[in-house]
Amino acid sequence: MSQLGLDKQLTAFKRSKRTIIRDITRNTKNFFQETNFKNQAFTDTPRRKWKKLKRPRPNGTTKPILVDTGRLKNSAKYQVIGNSRGRVRFTAPYASFHNNGGGKLPRRQFSGESKILNKQNNKILLNYTRKRLK
Repeated sequence: MSQLGLDKQLTAFKRSKRTIIRDITRNTKNFFQETNFKNQAFTDTPRRKWKKLKRPRPNGTTKPILVDTGRLKNSAKYQVIGNSRGRVRFTAPYASFHNNGGGKLPRRQFSGESKILNKQNNKILLNYTRKRLK
């Protein structure tokens, strides 16, 4: 490969950086919002199941733990900041209390560092890299 060809690929990769960050950030948000709430656990190695509810829900409702109105789960937002980073956050005011625990609330983590999520995000990056090197 000539130097000119390599320069073109590097330029194209740099232009794709924001797209890559967007896709990884979106995947992270979906992992936290969908995977963890569906599994009722923090999906990592090992998986950390959420502590069961102390009292059954009224009227025999079988909604998942941490899902009553859906406000917490649906408060997940992602944002790409500039060309260098992304951010995922839960905007419900009580999100950190559930995620970290506190007071009488047990920790029911749904966001944070996960080896499984890191593998998914590395695959996204690898796929972009492979596309650009063709």
